Amino acid sequence: MALVSSSQIVTDQSAVPAVKVNQLEKGARVRTAQGLILAANFTGGTTAQWYTFVRIPARARVLGVFLTMATTTTGALKVGLYRPDGIAIDDDAFSAVTVTTGLIRGRVDTATVFTPALRAQSLAAGFVTAVGTAGATGDVEYDIAAAIVTVIGTPVDALMEVDYILDE
Repeated sequence: MALVSSSQIVTDQSAVPAVKVNQLEKGARVRTAQGLILAANFTGGTTAQWYTFVRIPARARVLGVFLTMATTTTGALKVGLYRPDGIAIDDDAFSAVTVTTGLIRGRVDTATVFTPALRAQSLAAGFVTAVGTAGATGDVEYDIAAAIVTVIGTPVDALMEVDYILDE
């Protein structure tokens, strides 16, 4: 077998002299932000209403957005990026549809539309066009929220955990 290709990060580290690699690319500390919304808050929720779970730095590089909740009778959520004032930057940045009837009590990664190219950048850089359109270029933090796509039949507690790293 033969080596076909290496990422730029590996190439930089193998260069003579070695090219400096930033902490995001080698050994960054993973942080987790979490937010819990109790079932009572979902009672009476209608389509297009959203629930803010966590606030993280705009310079964060998101590794995953995880939802833990019991299965419900009906319902679907989408997970997106919002300004702290509630204006949507991209209301389905991480998930266009997460069906709550198929969830289990385990930690489920809802970042289904969050592409590898987006995961490799900070939120501010990856969503630069949407951030500009939403007037959020000066924001230092963004909210990650779930919006109702289909009404949740039997409300249950929901925990969202966002794993991310920062360039320090």
